[in-house]
Amino acid sequence: MTNLAIEIESYLKNSFGIVVDSHSSSLVSNGLIDSMQVVDVAMFLETLADVTLDETDLIVENFDSVEAMATLVTSKT
Repeated sequence: MTNLAIEIESYLKNSFGIVVDSHSSSLVSNGLIDSMQVVDVAMFLETLADVTLDETDLIVENFDSVEAMATLVTSKT
């Protein structure tokens, strides 16, 4: 488990009350987070990792799991 994944998991729990069973658990597909929460998470990730996410990054595949979010951020650094 990476520090980035731990930070994302902590944010999801503290902000939305979401407890993630696994870093590969589907969040959007299972209705745990919605599109507005994806925008909140995207802003958090930009601040956390000092990256810029484009509109093209805001797709379900990039936010469906903690693992996907961490991969997205890593690809931007």
